[in-house]
Amino acid sequence: MIALTLRWFVVMTALAIGSDRASFTSQQPGTSARVSGVVLTTADPPRPVRRAIVSLRGGDNALGHHAITDDDGRFEIGDLPAGRYDLSAKRAAFVTIAYGASRPEWPGTKIAIARGERLTGVTVRLSPGAVITGTVRDETGAPAVALEVQIQRRTAAGDVFDRYARTDAQGVYRFYGLPPGAYLVWAKPLSTAAAVNHAASDAEVDAILRQLQQGRYGAPQPQPARPPIPRSIVPDFTPIYYPGAFTSEDATPVVLAAGDERAGVDMTMRLMPMSRLAGRVVGTDSRPVGAGGVSLVRASRNAARSNGATIRTDGTFEFTAVPPGRYQLVTWRGSSTGAAAGPCEFAAAEIELTGGDPPEVPLALKPCLRIAGRVEVASDATPSATRAGLTGAPVRFEPDRTSGRPMDSQLPIVAPIGADGTFSVGGALQFVPGSYLLQAGASGTAPGTGWWLQSARTADGRDILDEPLAFTDSTPETTRVFLTFTDRHTSLSGSLVTAAGRPAIDYTVVAFTSNRDWWRPPFRRVRAARPGTDGAFRLQDVPPGEYFLAALADVAPNEWRDPAFLERAVRHAVPVTIGPGEQKVQSLQIRGENPTRR
Repeated sequence: MIALTLRWFVVMTALAIGSDRASFTSQQPGTSARVSGVVLTTADPPRPVRRAIVSLRGGDNALGHHAITDDDGRFEIGDLPAGRYDLSAKRAAFVTIAYGASRPEWPGTKIAIARGERLTGVTVRLSPGAVITGTVRDETGAPAVALEVQIQRRTAAGDVFDRYARTDAQGVYRFYGLPPGAYLVWAKPLSTAAAVNHAASDAEVDAILRQLQQGRYGAPQPQPARPPIPRSIVPDFTPIYYPGAFTSEDATPVVLAAGDERAGVDMTMRLMPMSRLAGRVVGTDSRPVGAGGVSLVRASRNAARSNGATIRTDGTFEFTAVPPGRYQLVTWRGSSTGAAAGPCEFAAAEIELTGGDPPEVPLALKPCLRIAGRVEVASDATPSATRAGLTGAPVRFEPDRTSGRPMDSQLPIVAPIGADGTFSVGGALQFVPGSYLLQAGASGTAPGTGWWLQSARTADGRDILDEPLAFTDSTPETTRVFLTFTDRHTSLSGSLVTAAGRPAIDYTVVAFTSNRDWWRPPFRRVRAARPGTDGAFRLQDVPPGEYFLAALADVAPNEWRDPAFLERAVRHAVPVTIGPGEQKVQSLQIRGENPTRR
């Protein structure tokens, strides 16, 4: 994680509203609100940005409200209902910085707009994007033409940012408009046919010549069965990471500041011994399975990309020219759905390849994994709340890739809650060994409304809302889960002000559980919010319990998901307790090194 300096609760004087802050002027009551301002670059001196798209998101319109700046960089958006809005601007070759944020991809400040209010003098900044460019060549020094180059980095919010480009006739690639950060850069060779990945041995050449000679005159004569002729794996081009690594773990990131142009990020494609990965699939009766296919997926924190191989009649399968890395092998057979379908079975294995040919991998089929669940209504729910209100609500299990382990599962696995309060997930070519995150509830409901999933416990008492649900090779066929819903919501809200009583808008409010065992994914009991222009903040549906509440300056997105960060924040926090269904109000005032209650 890039080291970031935290300004922990500095002594603040009254905040004067500067040139980048909006000013409010009254308008006749009953009319719609309007927002106007200018989009400027972050350069010194700043320059107006023409033809930028300015967006206000929030309020009543899911698509947002938009405007385009004129030649002087000015914009105006009208017909706005009262509400709280996120404001940003976008322009090609520039990097968006949210209104009120100190740098790209950091959370901004929500604009609180009252009915009929006119907000003028809004200044939105755009930072020039950075550039990465270089040349890709083969081992002879010739340009690698039409080769795919990819860049990738982990954003401050924990998401994956990636882009693709192809080299031109000189082997040159170029990426522009990039946010600052540390990027992995790699080039991927063009796909090659399996035939070019093998060198025929002398015995194989002789056998081919004999077959051709025997078939030259008259009808072909039946030949005695011969074992397959072994083929020798030869080196092939493999993806290369800058400056010359074969895996992302050994790559050197390209670190960009705002507006940097990094040229000379060159790479040379190299030949490397590949692996031939073979195995055999057997059924629950230990007999070979002679149909279907096997998937091979590489470890990645992105969506899985798998290759496939056909299972032969004797149960064997083979992958050729496989680059080094960690992989998961998966095969499926049958399905639990359909009147004529057989039972669902699967097999999976995790392997690591370092070049050369590993031993044959056995895959033994076993029943597909499934989850059998039941829905309950919490005892603290309102008397009118019944389980019938949850009928049809979706239960989602999302693959968790934060560990980076190989996992051949891409899409969320979803099942509806039945009229009897039960649901069943899996058992039909879905779950593979790995970790999954649970979400459930009525679709499209805003936080603080409708049903709220209070807990999701397995038969052994674990709440899988506080930790991922892990499936391993030894997991039983059926896992039972009990979901408890309530319609009584919790919240933690308040206002944050300076010692002078002005809204403290350049802070992040963090509420985190006092139980350090829960300072881990999925961080259900660690929440953060930026106060709006009025200093107000609100955290919705916080699980009941004991918390620390802190107000911190210059906090990176998702930095509050770092246990070391939370350990430092404890020293500058106040304790807060939230009861079931409680709408907790706790305002804070910045004084000296610590906030005080108001």
